[in-house]
Amino acid sequence: MVASFHGIILAAGRASFEFGRVKMAPAFLGKIHSRFRTPSNALLVNMVIGIIALLTGKTSQIITISVFGALTLYIVSMIALLQLRKKEPQLERPFKVPMYPFFPVIALIIAVVSFIAMTIYI
Repeated sequence: MVASFHGIILAAGRASFEFGRVKMAPAFLGKIHSRFRTPSNALLVNMVIGIIALLTGKTSQIITISVFGALTLYIVSMIALLQLRKKEPQLERPFKVPMYPFFPVIALIIAVVSFIAMTIYI
């Protein structure tokens, strides 16, 4: 759960920046700081959203929701990987999954068990 939460923290600014860049969010989010060459607007907006979330006092619920989202993403990703390898075996793949299909199947099982456990016990 901690790794998922850290991933969300690290990716949120870049995701907001990209949405702003392609005009699926306000365009100012897609601007890069002229001096530091970072997506400072997107980072600042995400920081403000994070502070507001902390001030609500409901961070445990927010973390739980983010973990459900991460587990769903893991499950969908592993299913998509297995299906793509079966349907399109000739595609060029710059990254090869080690010990395919063993690792993806184990990851899928762990994610499904974790999702079910969270559904039952939370």
